[in-house]
Amino acid sequence: MRNNQSTFRLAALTALSFLAVFADHAPAQTALFSPRRDFPVGENSRAVVVGDFNRDGMTDVATAELSNNISVLLGNGDGTFRPALPLAVSLPRALTVGDFNGDGVPDLAVGGSQGVSIFLGRGDGTFQPARDFAVGGQPALALAAGDFNRDGALDLAVVIGAQPVFVLLGRGDGTFQAAQSFAADGANTVVAVADLNGDGALDIVTVNYTGTTTGSSTTSVLLGNGDGTFRSAQVFHSGYAGTFPGAIEVVDFNRDGAVDLVVLNNDGNGGSVISLHLGNGDGTFQPARILTTGKDFRGLASSDFDGDGKLDLAVTNVLSTMSNEVFALWVLRGNGDGTVRAPLSFEATGVPGPAAVGDFTGEGSPDLVVANIRSTVSLFINNTESFWVDMAHVTPTGSSLRKTSGCDGCFDASATSRQQIAAGNGYAEFTAMETPLARMGGFARVGTEPHCENIDFGISLQAGIAEVRENGVYRADTTFVTGDVFRITVQASEVTYAKNGVVFYTSAGRAASPLAFVGVLANLDATVSNVLIVANP
Repeated sequence: MRNNQSTFRLAALTALSFLAVFADHAPAQTALFSPRRDFPVGENSRAVVVGDFNRDGMTDVATAELSNNISVLLGNGDGTFRPALPLAVSLPRALTVGDFNGDGVPDLAVGGSQGVSIFLGRGDGTFQPARDFAVGGQPALALAAGDFNRDGALDLAVVIGAQPVFVLLGRGDGTFQAAQSFAADGANTVVAVADLNGDGALDIVTVNYTGTTTGSSTTSVLLGNGDGTFRSAQVFHSGYAGTFPGAIEVVDFNRDGAVDLVVLNNDGNGGSVISLHLGNGDGTFQPARILTTGKDFRGLASSDFDGDGKLDLAVTNVLSTMSNEVFALWVLRGNGDGTVRAPLSFEATGVPGPAAVGDFTGEGSPDLVVANIRSTVSLFINNTESFWVDMAHVTPTGSSLRKTSGCDGCFDASATSRQQIAAGNGYAEFTAMETPLARMGGFARVGTEPHCENIDFGISLQAGIAEVRENGVYRADTTFVTGDVFRITVQASEVTYAKNGVVFYTSAGRAASPLAFVGVLANLDATVSNVLIVANP
């Protein structure tokens, strides 16, 4: 099985949204995560990221520790790691992964007392000496990567506290132009990057501390112009009295196609809140609604951990009292409508902090790694059976896929459904979302490589045109807009293609079972979503 989990960019949610139904598929009924496995790192971890730093197809981990150290743990692909490799840097607090010099190797950007330090990867799990870039003369508290001016080179958004957001435009060689500043609100402590209004330009969102016990934290949204500049910040309340922002996830939590914000706030005195702002699709957001409260939340991550096609949240939680230490990982399973179920709790250790998602066993299910204050990282292996197999350059989330690495514009990202139409009739149905990103999905015979030319009966979507392609050969086309529903049906070996219930092409070819659904993606951040297949309806 191929595995690729090195995520260089935060998703802009532009997608081909597949809705296929597997009648016999259900999440495994085992415990969601196996008991944690602990691995030594430096003391006082404040950030954790995943990537394939030595390009062996196995997911690795890096942590930032206030003990003046970065720990790099190379994965063995079986849920274990080699001993940590240290990188010296002064008081690191933040980490992100990206290919900052365009050589196809993941690099590390570190926020610390020197501002931003860039460690260029050598491709073998080691890194070149750091190059430092100043941002406002203060330590960097958080950072995020994205291509803000659409020149193909990764840029950085950096926050340093009670000052503006700083943007460093990348030159594509691992260096950056002088930092530009854009006003936000309060003391900025958390930053993320995504396309919040669907215009194809990346935006910045920060979560800010007001600095009083009576005020609440705020969120600032800076919509990008696509040229490396940003509009004036829109500011709205995101926390509750006295709360301090600790983390943010930018995801489509209610599956309406608009990006939402999930914010972790902690008041530092025994009370924490996870709140949700549902997005309106235009860069504005609805008022916060509380998803859950706890004693002392420290870290936040999202994925479809239980394999039901709906995003879930993972939260690290310190429940200790004066006489008893209690640490937990909570999983809040999403209902797909912006609400969550009661938390599942898993034993944690060592004052758990930030968390990250990756596939550490090559089985395709999202596992969790948690960085602990007390010199360890904890790995939680997911027991849920993966929807997808044979994955390359994609990150799976339940029955969805997103291209996260590989060549931007090349059809080198793919995955195959585990479920099949073993014999007889069936169909795959999907809903189109109009976007310039190229992607294709359809039926292929089981056992073939997941490439466009091996899809026997497929539909390719890009920029409002849907093309029927069979083994790479053009057959027919039609137009589409966001919301149009396509269906590929196999009935008595005859294959038809329909849009919104109306057949627009009947294939001259005949289907041969067994068939599986294959998604192939060309552009970075292209997605295939919510796949189900109906067999013998």
